[in-house]
Amino acid sequence: MRLAREAKGLYQAELAQKANVCQATISRLENNNDANFFTIAEVARILGVSLDWIAYGDKNENCNARLYRVIG
Repeated sequence: MRLAREAKGLYQAELAQKANVCQATISRLENNNDANFFTIAEVARILGVSLDWIAYGDKNENCNARLYRVIG
């Protein structure tokens, strides 16, 4: 999630405001801590990535390939 947020040029606080959650929630999401499904879905929508990408990424891609896919 952090990679997608950074690719969109957003700070955690900006994404939190757009998703109507606090910045700490975004931090917890990025650090793979427990989160509400609807919050994750809203963050994925804002970032333009799928829930699958948030949850799993592509285990065969390196970070640069994943970033290209997000901003591509």
